[in-house]
Formats: sequence, C-alpha cells, structure tokens
Amino acid sequence: MEFSTSTSFKTLDDTVYVGNLSFSTTVEQLEQFMTSNGRQVARATLVTNYKSGRSRGFAFVRMTSMDEAEAALELDGNELDGRSITVSKGREKSLRRPRR
Repeated sequence: MEFSTSTSFKTLDDTVYVGNLSFSTTVEQLEQFMTSNGRQVARATLVTNYKSGRSRGFAFVRMTSMDEAEAALELDGNELDGRSITVSKGREKSLRRPRR
C-alpha cells in the first residue's frame, strides 16, 4: 500500500476554507457573513468534533461559482464574532495512513 508524502494539494475551485472561527459561530451566521456584498453560497459546512459536537473553529463554504469563491477571498482578515477570520482557497485532503 502506498501513501502520498507530497505536500502538493489539488484546489477545490468553488470552495473556500474559513478558519479562526469562534466556537459559538453557527452555520447561519457564517452563511450570512459570506453572502455580504451579494455573494452567493451553495453550502456551508462547519467542522465539529465527532464526540462532543462542538465546533473545531473552521469551516468549508462552497460558493455557487469559481468567481464567487475568488470574491470571497476578499473577506480574509475581516471580523466575525469578535475574531479575525482566515479565508483561503479550499484544498483536498491529503492521503494519510490509516489509524490503527
């Protein structure tokens, strides 16, 4: 069995990563923030801990087009729920070894 050790990632053209979110930020708040200035969101997914259900402080937001995703990158550094958020292009998960 082979595993990739490369650090190169394939980008997800219409998806953006949103990081440094407050643990209290909801999907609805995130969608409202991302749709400011007329942007359109197809789906927002807040990543949570599978045991506790608590937010892990980041999300992936799928925009309706590549152009919308590019426009959303302008939100990097803006404030949401009292925190300066990070917005960058989404990347596919790299291959990892299976857990034992």
